[in-house]
Amino acid sequence: MDPVVARVLLTCSIAWLISQILKFVINFHKNGNSNFSQLLFSQGGMPSSHSAFVTALALALLLEEGLNSTTLVAFAYGIITIRDAIGVRFEVGLHAVSINNLNGVCQPPNERSAQKFEEHVGHTLVEAVAGVIVGTMAVLCTVVLTL
Repeated sequence: MDPVVARVLLTCSIAWLISQILKFVINFHKNGNSNFSQLLFSQGGMPSSHSAFVTALALALLLEEGLNSTTLVAFAYGIITIRDAIGVRFEVGLHAVSINNLNGVCQPPNERSAQKFEEHVGHTLVEAVAGVIVGTMAVLCTVVLTL
């Protein structure tokens, strides 16, 4: 594997892993929930692992290759991903809350086992910015470690 590709993938993976670990720790501290499947598969919450990953991708490419078409595509991809997490996916979470509430009200008590939709799929602006910070820190740490 090309060393540049390996460093960029390593940086992105570190950013994602750190954000998922932080998300797990924050959730455990907040709710006392220690569900280890959330460590790898949780969506939504603080910080945004999507934001961390795409930030690390764009910044690592910028440092490795300079400003070129690949880097510009990575930045555009990052902006679209972060915007989607804050906008569309956040709204989906709000809709899930409303649907879950309606399911609880509209169904007879003996049929309350309706599907419950995941409510935490998007991010607030603060969660997305925290992900950008984690991604940036992952890039800086990788640069320092590979000097």
